[in-house]
Amino acid sequence: RPAPTAARQEPGFARAPDGGAAGAGSDSMTIGTRLFTWWKGEFVGADQFGNRYYREKGAARKDRRKRWVLYSGAVDIGQGANTIMTQICADALGVEMARFVLIMGDTDLTADAGKSSASRQTFVSGKAAELAGRGVRLALVTDRRGCTLGGDLGAVETHRIRAGAVAGKSIVARLRSTPELAWGTMQARALLKRLAPDAVIGFGGYASVPTMLAASFAGVRTSIHEQNAVLGRANRLLARRVGRIATSFAVAEGLPVDAAGKVTRTGMPVRPKIAAMGGRSYPTLAGDGPVRLYVFGGSQGARVFSDVVPEAVGRLAGTWRRRLRISQQCRPETLDDTRSAYGKLGVEAELSTFFGDVPERLAAAHLIIARAGASTVAECSAVGRPAILVPYPFAIDDHQTVNARCVEMTGAGWLMPEDGFTPEALAARLESLFDLPAILERAAACARTAGLDDAAVRLADLVFQLLPSNGEPETRRKAA
Repeated sequence: RPAPTAARQEPGFARAPDGGAAGAGSDSMTIGTRLFTWWKGEFVGADQFGNRYYREKGAARKDRRKRWVLYSGAVDIGQGANTIMTQICADALGVEMARFVLIMGDTDLTADAGKSSASRQTFVSGKAAELAGRGVRLALVTDRRGCTLGGDLGAVETHRIRAGAVAGKSIVARLRSTPELAWGTMQARALLKRLAPDAVIGFGGYASVPTMLAASFAGVRTSIHEQNAVLGRANRLLARRVGRIATSFAVAEGLPVDAAGKVTRTGMPVRPKIAAMGGRSYPTLAGDGPVRLYVFGGSQGARVFSDVVPEAVGRLAGTWRRRLRISQQCRPETLDDTRSAYGKLGVEAELSTFFGDVPERLAAAHLIIARAGASTVAECSAVGRPAILVPYPFAIDDHQTVNARCVEMTGAGWLMPEDGFTPEALAARLESLFDLPAILERAAACARTAGLDDAAVRLADLVFQLLPSNGEPETRRKAA
């Protein structure tokens, strides 16, 4: 959508050079960087391009000053801190928005959000970019946790509603969440009536439930996507109500029997920079060359890896210790102790709480040790690298164990439950793999063929099957 040129001018409002909005005493903002739903700000008008303007109430600002912000339609969403936005998102801002697809799901990007939320956003971003390139107008519906969105992610048209948890909470907490869910569904019904989308797509998480329920009640075309090999509680609740179900894995445990006919496997997209590494061949593991081991544990690292991996490495033969080159993500509180442990062993190790060059490290690795979240599995498959997967034991419905089991069944890796992930067991597994490089090479080949590298395209195709074709009479009922 082109930048507005005829915006309503009010005191304290000025058009920023980049097409954003700046208020008195505030920094220039990119279009959509700050988005406010109708109930969080005062609506003051719209321009000729349909961009809507709201006044921020200013309650969260220390100076209590009010300012104007641009509330604009946009074309993509992304992973925030993990930076998966691509230039196609910016390019797509110029396309003519012919159709309107409402995307909704969990958008928690806070420090304790966990890998599940991040991987969900990875998928949504890839799918959004693909739809935007086809001329589809997009909007995102989330809950109050979406206030953490920023950067490129803030460019999508975003609406926030109330939502209550449907899993993983105590009975008291779930009783408290029931009114939130009911109120959120009412908000979603009103929002759907105003937006009139052609399709509503859910990506799991309890934030998706109110809007998906409202869309189902209103007769809007619907689809959900499940990133794990086990349907999450939210998607399980919605499975019978939606028109189509997209999955990342060939397995979808927890799927109601009468919903099996709705399933299409689309896979799960990865960041463009990781996808680009798929063309790199598996590094040769021969002679006296280095053996590269990449260890990471979801979005924040995993303490168990800092406890077990150094000790396991210490049990390896000296020749392997000398050849090892370890990259390991650590939690802040374990960083110094882990570094000291490797130093005493004389092992070359690069440790950090965060690596900004994950794609390159994945491609350079001979073997990966990681959790078994959906995005981790998808990234290993996209690059074609074998992995030892240690599922997070407290994941809801133990979905990471099922993810890892699926990987093991394809021959792309090995499942090691955390209670069996001991220094002795890991050392034995590492030596057996290093001694037989052909096993690693075969697992790498299996990993490359196990994933679907056109996941975003496949899901976009699925969405387009829901949309009315050009010239087809509109039969969708509006939400009421």
